[in-house]
Amino acid sequence: MFEAWLEFQVTDAEGKTVYHSGAVKEDGSLDWNAHAYRNVPIDSHGQPITKHDIWNTRVGAIDRFIPAGRADLGRFTFEVPPGTKSPLKLTAKVNYRRFNKRFIDWVNKSHPVNQSPVVEMSIDTKALVLTPTKRKAEAGALEALSQDQREKLRVRWRTYAVALFDQQQYESAVAALEQARRYARDKSPEDAALWTDLALSYLKMERVGDSQAILDKANQAIARAKAIAPDEGRIRFYDALLNIKQFQYSEALATLENLSREFPRDRQVKSQLAALYLLHRRDADAMSAYKSLLEIDVDDTDAHFKLGGLYWRFGLFDLAKVEQSKYQPRHTDTVGENLKRDFLRRHPELYETWAWREFGDNPIGTTP
Repeated sequence: MFEAWLEFQVTDAEGKTVYHSGAVKEDGSLDWNAHAYRNVPIDSHGQPITKHDIWNTRVGAIDRFIPAGRADLGRFTFEVPPGTKSPLKLTAKVNYRRFNKRFIDWVNKSHPVNQSPVVEMSIDTKALVLTPTKRKAEAGALEALSQDQREKLRVRWRTYAVALFDQQQYESAVAALEQARRYARDKSPEDAALWTDLALSYLKMERVGDSQAILDKANQAIARAKAIAPDEGRIRFYDALLNIKQFQYSEALATLENLSREFPRDRQVKSQLAALYLLHRRDADAMSAYKSLLEIDVDDTDAHFKLGGLYWRFGLFDLAKVEQSKYQPRHTDTVGENLKRDFLRRHPELYETWAWREFGDNPIGTTP
């Protein structure tokens, strides 16, 4: 029932609006195609939940919230009409209001209430000059920056890379990470983290193009990170994943076992370790790892499924049935998925809010 969204406006030198996305209409409603951070749950009849009766949710049709520690990227394309006076003023805002219009309209049927005010959470503006200008030489510009300026640029470039990574634009993420590395102190913890980020991005690109060449780049990046911080847990974890990708299971297993002893509450380490035990047919060790994983996260669906299979293998049928009862309510809801697809077919405008969508184009197809 609450709304958070990105508003983007372009005005010319005379204050005339050239482009505006994310504006609130006169009736108080927000366009469905705004770059909004919303969740659209639907019920068993395929209708959106609009009254905050979330107990009727069957499946989520779309979820555009930004997870903790992550980032988002909004893209806007607009045409500049002939005769537009320069410079253009570009304004981006993050807005929030406690109740959306649909919820307010429902409440108004029984209790008259006012529209929720729009709160401006963050704003930034830039000037865009339309006449061509020569770019000033940047020689020595990097050296002239203070350490504080360099740190801010490093954080901004890395945040940008995280947003690109989450939108599955891994090549662009690599380019952004390389920019972030320019502003990181050489052989610092931040530099090691960026080399690790690069290795992970290359891992995601492994199925595109020359697979071995990309894996070589990932190996080089993780080697640089290990040279800086050989004991860092995150670096060692992704090194293990890189070993798995290259079928070096014994090396990966040794690394993950050490990490599991050092970080016994890390669910990602436990999950990878349990999977490797299964691959090595060390079923008893896999069973123990999955039990430990469920002590960390009791709702891990895959762990319940795998542990149930192991119990069957060992003839522990009663325990297997218990795990089956925990897994089945959490497995993919095929009816719900059909309801989700039907809902999105009826509301193609929601695709304009998709993570990798550029406004004015649809790279994932013309129809849902």
